[in-house]
Amino acid sequence: MDYVYFGCRCLIGAVFIASVAGKTGNASFREFTRATRTLLAALLPRKVSRKAAQPVSVAVLAAEVSVPVMLAPAATVRLGLGVAAVLLLGFGVFIAAALKRGVNASCRCFGTSSAAPLRKHHLFRNALLIAAALAGMAGPRDLGSAHTGGLVLAGGVGLVVAVLVARMDDLIYLVTPWAGSATLTPQEGTHDVHTHHGGGTGGSTLPTGLAAHPGSGAAAAGTRAAPGTSVGSRPRLLH
Repeated sequence: MDYVYFGCRCLIGAVFIASVAGKTGNASFREFTRATRTLLAALLPRKVSRKAAQPVSVAVLAAEVSVPVMLAPAATVRLGLGVAAVLLLGFGVFIAAALKRGVNASCRCFGTSSAAPLRKHHLFRNALLIAAALAGMAGPRDLGSAHTGGLVLAGGVGLVVAVLVARMDDLIYLVTPWAGSATLTPQEGTHDVHTHHGGGTGGSTLPTGLAAHPGSGAAAAGTRAAPGTSVGSRPRLLH
């Protein structure tokens, strides 16, 4: 079991290192602060200003930095895992509140690379990491009696799982790419294409990615491609 404990500790440490690295830089931290403000508004009864959200973001980032630092020495490994579990539980509460209220927000857990809107699988990811943190706490602080080869293997498995956790949104997008496109909003980097029918003023609003793809939701909404448009090319909308 010592190898399981060590693998869980490597998993948690690598995930938090990736999380901190993804938030470094002005643009990444600005996006994280914006996401923090949105999530705070989902849980609190009043609107949260950017000035109020920034110190919360700094505190969260500082706590995340402390996790891998405390996991390094054996004396503080349990404390580091405890802090990680508390942070993950807090993240889960905010995610659940956002989902319950229908808030369309990104967690930015790993910086600008995690721009996908929050979904239930983010809760499952947090639950997995909380379980790993608690499992790591259950083991002895000192694993000196374990074989080096076994620890290397367990640590490698933990790092691989950490990469999968950090890139989970990308993996899900590869499986269901159009589901990911349909959830984008103008705030997440897309703009709307308005299609008008019969010369009237009414029309439907579709994300650009959907309107540009043959056979997508644009066709279902009545959008017609111009004659001579080849398959796979960007259609010209007829008004």
